[in-house]
Parts: sequence; structure tokens; C-alpha cells
Amino acid sequence: MDSNSVSPMPELAPIAEFDKSPPSPPNEEVPMDDLPPPPATISQPEGKTKLDAITRHVQRISEVEIEAIQAARVPRRYSIFK
Repeated sequence: MDSNSVSPMPELAPIAEFDKSPPSPPNEEVPMDDLPPPPATISQPEGKTKLDAITRHVQRISEVEIEAIQAARVPRRYSIFK
């Protein structure tokens, strides 16, 4: 019989063995004074400045796209559609 297969007869199944040794003592706790400082985060004004810069950039791209579309547009009197 395969070692990975389930025994058809439960009474012949191997009995699980558990570790009966006592639990190990807990690790020493690190005092709060010994902890490193938390990682730096972006302050609110700096984050807002970056968001404003991104917003202005997207607005400029949109304006350039609109100008390009308008420049490429054929005047109505020359359009093949009437």
C-alpha cells in the first residue's frame, strides 16, 4: 500500500505522535527605547504639493491634446460630409 494513501481500515491507521516537551520560554521583549524610529512619511503639505503638480501636468496634457485635435480638424466647408 502507498504511504500517501488513506488506510481503508481506521484501526490500522498510524496514530499521530505529539511533541510532549514543555513549551519554550517567551522571547525577551525589546524595550520601547531601543526601537528604531518609524520610517519617514510624506507630510501633508508636501503630498498636496505633489498632487497639485500632477494635476497641473494632466491639465496641460489635456490642453495640448485639445489644441492638436482642433488643429487637425478640417473646416466644415471643406468637409466631405454636408
